[in-house]
Amino acid sequence: MNDIHWVLLDTETNGLRAPIYVVELAAQRMVGWEPDGEPFRRLLNQNVSIPQEASRVNGYTREILERDGDPALDVYADFRRYAGTLPLVSYNLAYDLDRVLLPEWQRLDIAPICSGLQSKTPCSQSTGIFGSD
Repeated sequence: MNDIHWVLLDTETNGLRAPIYVVELAAQRMVGWEPDGEPFRRLLNQNVSIPQEASRVNGYTREILERDGDPALDVYADFRRYAGTLPLVSYNLAYDLDRVLLPEWQRLDIAPICSGLQSKTPCSQSTGIFGSD
């Protein structure tokens, strides 16, 4: 595992019901269990409402995102360059990828940013990157 390169991924969203919009995308390239380079962290301004329930969890309001967020297409283009072809890993990939990112990328008409994913999606492939060490 010590020489495996991968990307740790996390999202914050405007809620749990579809359509779900990403309000923050954060990632860290890893080599084994060690960070590799600078983290990726961006706020997204998607001009959608942020319910109070979601704001209580993630701390973001529409005003914050309008002020500090970037257009989703810009963020995802930068994330594509950051992640490259490395496997994406998340604490809850079924949520972050399957329920949030893939539907959002489809809504935005951009190609999925996925390689070697361990998920139930068409772009997934089991990589076994966390095999026995």
